[in-house]
Amino acid sequence: MHVTVCGMCGHTHQVGAQCPDCGGCKFQPAAFTGARKSAAQIVQKAADEIAQRGQLRDKSDGERSMKRTVDAFNGLLGRPALTEQEGWLFMCVLKMARATAGKHHLDDYTDLAGYAGLAGECGELQAAANDEVMQFNVDYSKVQPHG
Repeated sequence: MHVTVCGMCGHTHQVGAQCPDCGGCKFQPAAFTGARKSAAQIVQKAADEIAQRGQLRDKSDGERSMKRTVDAFNGLLGRPALTEQEGWLFMCVLKMARATAGKHHLDDYTDLAGYAGLAGECGELQAAANDEVMQFNVDYSKVQPHG
């Protein structure tokens, strides 16, 4: 079987087949060499995707939709439930959950790296605003293992 790398989502697919993950990719057969991605390449792709999402949405600072998302979510609940940073952390957990189900998809890890970076950025901004380190109160006795 000949494979190629989807130019849109980065998954490998059979040559000539439509990407089942993003549905609208442009195949680039020369891009797949059989080499696996390094951690640095995965993190760089995440940074590139943050910038690309900003360009798609006319935002010069890249992807920064979580504040609007948690504001809408909290508005639906009628109470503060999540901070912007907690929204990004939620997305990290979602990507980790997806990475443990089914076949390996590199974008789970690329997205996880991006979400972790965005969560860290929020923490840095909040710490600078408060001049203190963020504290999370987690009751680890209530955390249940999967399975």
